[in-house]
Amino acid sequence: MGFTLGLFIAFLIFFFGSRFFERRNLPAPLDSLRMGRLHHLLLGIFIGLFLPSDNALVHLFEELRYSLAGIALVWFGFQAGLNFDLQRFRTHPPRQLLSETIQAAGTFLLVFLGVIAIKPLLHTYLGVEKDIALVALLLGAFATTLRTPILHRRKKTSSPPVCANPVGLILFGLLFPLVGENTVLRLGPLTVVGYANTLAILTVPGLLLGITLDFIFHAHKASLRCIYLSVGMIAAIGGLCLPLQTPGIFVGFIGGGWLINTTVRRREVLELTERAGTVAEPIFFMLLGSIVVGGEAAFFRPDPLVLFTVGLFLMRGLIRMLGVVVAWHISDRNRTWQNLIDVGWCPLGTLSAALIVQGLYLPLRLTHNTLIAGALFSVFLSQLFFTSPSRKNVAPPSQPDSLQA
Repeated sequence: MGFTLGLFIAFLIFFFGSRFFERRNLPAPLDSLRMGRLHHLLLGIFIGLFLPSDNALVHLFEELRYSLAGIALVWFGFQAGLNFDLQRFRTHPPRQLLSETIQAAGTFLLVFLGVIAIKPLLHTYLGVEKDIALVALLLGAFATTLRTPILHRRKKTSSPPVCANPVGLILFGLLFPLVGENTVLRLGPLTVVGYANTLAILTVPGLLLGITLDFIFHAHKASLRCIYLSVGMIAAIGGLCLPLQTPGIFVGFIGGGWLINTTVRRREVLELTERAGTVAEPIFFMLLGSIVVGGEAAFFRPDPLVLFTVGLFLMRGLIRMLGVVVAWHISDRNRTWQNLIDVGWCPLGTLSAALIVQGLYLPLRLTHNTLIAGALFSVFLSQLFFTSPSRKNVAPPSQPDSLQA
């Protein structure tokens, strides 16, 4: 009874506090956290701290939240896939797209090699056993992604790289069959072995998701019915990815990319997924916060957590700045220190958090999850220390936020 009452009071405080949080003209760091919805992570951490460990209902909730968080990864990959609109890419100069692609791929490569180089430290302090290549792949794709649109101060936005998130997810999906230790997948009587077959296991469910959703939006005109059926289909695909230990976020990306490039109801799809995302993201972060601090075993070790969080935050920023300098020789963008800082230290977002959480559902052997928790808190740092772009680089968004997500 005491826990239920405390939970009710906490929700009341959070509800009225979030209303105040949304309407006040807050300083830029707090405003960045609000737009990234990371304050819901803090609520989840608060709930997890006070969850009783000897309650059968709580044990049932623990299994349920892991499953729901894993299914939500397909949703966030699907939202990222909606950003992979080929018509929108045609409106950008080819040199700009080439520059952003090289910058994203370079960031991925440098982080990947850096993680391989510090393998002994990861083994000693972060509990990484044998899957160092898979950890490097996960952190490389994580560092490549960013939050889009880069909002600040209510309605203003800067123009983020359009290729960063797609490049990160594509590299993650294409290289996963190469670096994953679990290269043998069993589907009932069928045994799947090898790179091509494993890649097919990732792409076929994604294509099935995209084709099915395209049919749903073509056959049904009611918006609510479309979104309910879409969520159900995504849950079904996510439930398939969990036992196979395949990256559901890449499967969702394939489905979203197929849908946005084939549907005739593009604007309605974007608007509906944007509305659904405003509900899915807070729930995901609350579940994630309760996972980080809840459970019988400690999720992370506090000693290496702070150093790893700060180190990952600094490494990503410095490598991205180096990528911007290299990209200057290809693109004709402004070569100013302000532009270098804006792009190099752009904040991580929901896709970044979802990508690193994907490590909990992969064949990744960790003695503890300090690596996962540290990367999550680096997302928090990147948004907290985000500085607003200069006014001369600010332009109003030309498309719905969901298209930028």
